[in-house]
Amino acid sequence: MATERVSRRLTDLGRVVLVVSIVASIGARLVGLDEIVVAGVVAIMTILVAFAVVTRWKPAVDVERTVHPRRLEAGSVCTVSLAITNRAARTSLVLTLADRLDGAELGALRLAPLAAGSTRSARYEFVAEQRGITQVGPLLAESTDPFGLVRATASHPGATDVIVLPRIHRLDGMPVVIGEEPEVGEHRRRILVNANDEFATLRDYVPGDDVRWVHWPSTARTGSPVVRHHEHPWQRRTTVLLDDRAAHHDDESFERAVSAAASVIVASHRRDELVRLVTTSGRDTGYVDDDPSFDHILDQLAAIAPAASGSLTGAIRQLTARGVGGQMVSCVADIADDEVAALSGAAVGVQRPIVVACGRPLDLDRASVVVVRFAEPDSLDASWSAATSRLVGR
Repeated sequence: MATERVSRRLTDLGRVVLVVSIVASIGARLVGLDEIVVAGVVAIMTILVAFAVVTRWKPAVDVERTVHPRRLEAGSVCTVSLAITNRAARTSLVLTLADRLDGAELGALRLAPLAAGSTRSARYEFVAEQRGITQVGPLLAESTDPFGLVRATASHPGATDVIVLPRIHRLDGMPVVIGEEPEVGEHRRRILVNANDEFATLRDYVPGDDVRWVHWPSTARTGSPVVRHHEHPWQRRTTVLLDDRAAHHDDESFERAVSAAASVIVASHRRDELVRLVTTSGRDTGYVDDDPSFDHILDQLAAIAPAASGSLTGAIRQLTARGVGGQMVSCVADIADDEVAALSGAAVGVQRPIVVACGRPLDLDRASVVVVRFAEPDSLDASWSAATSRLVGR
C-alpha cells in the first residue's frame, strides 16, 4: 500500500526542550547570562536540524498486510503478518509501525533501519474480543531523529475486513429430531433414508421406470413387472428463532442470545441437518444445508444488531401456522406475559420446543417447553446438556 501523507511534529521531549530553551534564553538574556543564552540557541538549532533529518529520512515504505484468519470466532486469536519494503534510495531510520483495529491502536512494532530496497517481515497477534465486522488498519509508520525530538508519521491507507463470529458453545446433547416440511423437495438433502433399502409400497411397472427398482420376487409371483415405490424421506431440521428486539434486551443478554442461536445452528449443521434462522424483526433465511449458505447465516449473526421493532408472538404464530416440522429453539430474554404464553403453547412438529432464556428466569410451562437457562457467559454447555438430556435420542 502506498503512502498517503507524511506529517512532522515535535515529540513530547522535543516540546519540552523547545519551551525550556526559549524560556531559559529569554531569562538568561535579561540577567546577562550569555552562556545560557548560547545553550538555548544551540538547543533550538538542534530541533531545526532534527526537522531536517526526519524530512530527508522520512518513512518511505510499502506495507503489505495479511490477516489470518479473516473469519473467526469471538475470543479467538488473529494473526497479522506485515511485509515492509523500504522504497527510498537510502537506509531508513528506526521505524515504529502501529496498526489499528476499528480506530484503536493494536500495539507498536519497532524495526531496525532498513537498507534501500530491502524487505523485512513482522507479525503480531490480537484477540478478537467483540462480535462484528471489524477492520484492521490503516497502519502508521513513524520514524524519529537520533535525539528523539521530531517525529515523522506516514499514514498508509487501506484496511482489511475481519468477520468476528459470535462465540460458539459446543452443544453435545442435540435432540434427534426428524419431521416433514412442505418444501423439503426443493432442498439438496444430505441425511436421507437409504432409498435402496426401504420403500413404502409396490406398484405396477410403467414405461420409464428405473429397472433397478423392479421387485423381482413380486414380479415372478404376479407374472407382470412390479416396482418399488419410494416416498420422500424425512430429514432432520432445526429452526432457530432469535428475539432481536432492542427493547427486550440489554447488551449482555443480546450477546448471549446471538451466541446461543449461533451455537444451535453450528451443532445442527455438524449433524448434517437442515437449519434455519428466523428473527422477530422479520429475517428468515429458509432451510439451508450447504456450507456456503450455512456460513452466510453465521455472517449475518456476526453483524446483527438489536432491531427497533418486531413481534415474538407473530413470529411463533407464523411458524406454527405453516406446520413446520422438526425442532424449534427460541433464544429470548425479557419478554411479556402474552409472549410467555405463546412460547408455552408453541407445538412445532414432533418435538417439544426448546427455549434458551438469556435474561431473567421465565415462568414457562415446563411440561410443553424445554427451558435452558443461559445467564452467565460460560454456562450454556452445561445448562443445555442438563435440560435436553431427556430428549436426546428420542
